[in-house]
Amino acid sequence: MKIPAYFDSLIPRPRVHANNFRPKQPVKRIIVFVRLPSPTFDYFLASRIGDAGMPPAVVVDIAGGALPNLDPHGVFVIFCRYANRASLDWVKRNANLLAGVGLFIDDDLAAWLTSPDVPIGYRAYLAHHGILPLFRLNRYLDCVWTSTAALARSIGEERAIVLPPAPRASDFASDRRERPTGPIRIVFLAEYHSPEHRFLLPVVARVLERRPEVKIEVTESQRYALQWRKLPGVTVSPFRPWPEFRAYTAANPADIALVPLLPDRINVARSVTKRIDIARMGAAGVFSRSSVFEDDAEPGEIFLPNDRDAWVDGIVRLIDDPALRARAAAATRLAVERLAAAAAGIPGLGQLG
Repeated sequence: MKIPAYFDSLIPRPRVHANNFRPKQPVKRIIVFVRLPSPTFDYFLASRIGDAGMPPAVVVDIAGGALPNLDPHGVFVIFCRYANRASLDWVKRNANLLAGVGLFIDDDLAAWLTSPDVPIGYRAYLAHHGILPLFRLNRYLDCVWTSTAALARSIGEERAIVLPPAPRASDFASDRRERPTGPIRIVFLAEYHSPEHRFLLPVVARVLERRPEVKIEVTESQRYALQWRKLPGVTVSPFRPWPEFRAYTAANPADIALVPLLPDRINVARSVTKRIDIARMGAAGVFSRSSVFEDDAEPGEIFLPNDRDAWVDGIVRLIDDPALRARAAAATRLAVERLAAAAAGIPGLGQLG
């Protein structure tokens, strides 16, 4: 269903009410409100709040609704992507006792809400948990952290502080030391990416014509699952919730991972977290040429224009060249290790305890 253009202007975006971010008082503790399990929390916040220079942190799961008994004195609250009524009520009751309130986001939720390619059920979920709460949350926000500078521009909040991914070693560790023998395994693991499914379908069909022995796995898409199943050698896997997806990718290595990125409002604000999934699978990534991934690339990673002929040739070249696959996989792993090594605390909150 297409959303009228004027509706976009009515959607709230995160907004802070101070030009320069400073907690209102010394931060004694941090409370993170998050719907668990959460890849956003794991990839961006888990290691940061545990940094040696940070105040003690408590993680509160808001998926269940009710909150535990929490001491608000000197607390800095971080909402991770979503909020609910109970957490917002708690902030309202204790606003004068808090050191501050912040929000971390890793997606332009308004872009997702207005995209006709996103299933209506997921749009409703984002609206309920991520967008409608902003009408209340924005009254208290002292800081917004975004996963990329492009996302800060996309939501129109120039005062946002960029917080890149901070993976832990466990986030990109594999359960298997060696890739099992057998046919080359290629994966495309993305559910709500209809433009990318449309782009890849004919690409994969042509790759299979040239290299029919390879095996390809794609995540089920509501619109394209039937078309994928018509291709020989393609397995359509079910959507897996975060803990299951993480365990599955750790236990099932791949040779090649496809990461097309078609230009649109959603993709321009994306972060590089897909690299972490690829490193966990030990795969050679094939990425679209895009500032999202290229601005922080490692030599040896593979980038292709969004041209189907280029993708067919590039994938076939990787299938035929194990040394090229190994170099690309090592480069992506190095990029992820560099992210992990660079992460230290949360800007604005470190050394305040």
